[in-house]
Amino acid sequence: MKLIDNHVSTEYNALSLFEIQLCNTLSNILNNMIQFPQLWGERCALKTEEQNSHLTFILNESSTDINHTQNIYAELYFYIIEAVSFSPSYPSSTLSSYFDFGLEYLGEFEKESKRKIYSALLRLPVSILNKSMAKLNVEGYHKSLLQIESTEKKLASMQIDLEKKIKRVERLEAQLKNQETAYNFVGLYKGFVKLGTMKSAELKETKRILLGLATVIPLLIFAEVIYFALSGKNDTTVTHIIKLIPLASLVLILLYYFRVVLSSFNSIKSQLMQIELRKSLCRFIQKYGEYSKEINANSKEGDRNPLAKFEDIIFSNIMASDDKTPSTFDGMEQLASMIKAVKGS
Repeated sequence: MKLIDNHVSTEYNALSLFEIQLCNTLSNILNNMIQFPQLWGERCALKTEEQNSHLTFILNESSTDINHTQNIYAELYFYIIEAVSFSPSYPSSTLSSYFDFGLEYLGEFEKESKRKIYSALLRLPVSILNKSMAKLNVEGYHKSLLQIESTEKKLASMQIDLEKKIKRVERLEAQLKNQETAYNFVGLYKGFVKLGTMKSAELKETKRILLGLATVIPLLIFAEVIYFALSGKNDTTVTHIIKLIPLASLVLILLYYFRVVLSSFNSIKSQLMQIELRKSLCRFIQKYGEYSKEINANSKEGDRNPLAKFEDIIFSNIMASDDKTPSTFDGMEQLASMIKAVKGS
C-alpha cells in the first residue's frame, strides 16, 4: 500500500487520470481491510486458503508497474463482489466506489485484468450462490446431526427412566396382588369370626337354658316324691295315679324341650368347630388362587385336585351335628308322635 502511495506521489504528473483514480481506489480499499480485518474475514468467508495466499503473494510483490497494479485491483474485485453480496445493508462508500470504478473504467484495463473483472462479474455470483447453498446445507446437516444425537440421548435417558418405572410398577403390582389376596382372606376370616361370635352367643344362651332345664326337672321329680311320701299314705292307687298325671306330664314336656335344647346345643357346638376349622384354614392358606392354578397345571390328567378337600370345607355349608343324643332321650320322638296321634283322634 505504501508502495502504491509513493508511486502516486512521485509519478503523479506522468500518470493518467485513470491510473491516479485506480491507485487511490486501491489504496482506500487496502486501508479499509487493514482497519477492519475481522469484518472482511466475515464478508469473504467463502474464499479458500489458496485464494487468500495467492492475493497475499501478489500484494507482497514490490512492483510499481501499472499492469501489476491493475492485476491487484482485478484480484481484489473478487473479494469486493463477495463483500458487497454479504453486506447486511447497503454497502459502504468505499465498497461502492471500488465496485463502480471497475464497471466505469472496464475498457481502460489491460486484457488480463479486464478478463478477471469480467469473470468476477459473470461467474462469481453463481459461485457465491453455490458455495452459500453448500454451506447452508452443511450447517443444516450438522445441526440436524446434533439434533438427532441430542434426541437419541434424550430417548435413551427416557427409555432408562421408563424401564425403571415399569419395574417399579411391576413390583407395586405384585405387592398389590399380595395385598389383595391377603385382604380377601382377611375378609373371609373376619366373616367367620363374626359368625363365630354370633354362634358363641347362641351357645351360651342355649347352655343356660339347658342348665335351667337340667336343674328344674330333677327338682320337680324330687318334690313329687317328697309330696307323696308325706301326704299320700292314705290314698289309693287310683288317687296316686290321678295326682301323678299333671306333674308327670310337666316332666315329660320339660324332658322333650330338654332334648330339643340339647340337640340345638350339640348342633351349635358342631357349627363352632366347623367355623374354627375354616378360620384355621384361612390363616394357613395364602395365595390360594395362584397356588390352585399351579397345582392344577402340574397335576396329571385324571388326578383329583389336591386342594379339593380345602375347597369342599371352605365353601361348603355349615351343617348341624349328626351326633346321636344320649340314649335316655331316644324315645322322646316316639312320645311326641303319640301325643300328636292322640290329638288327631
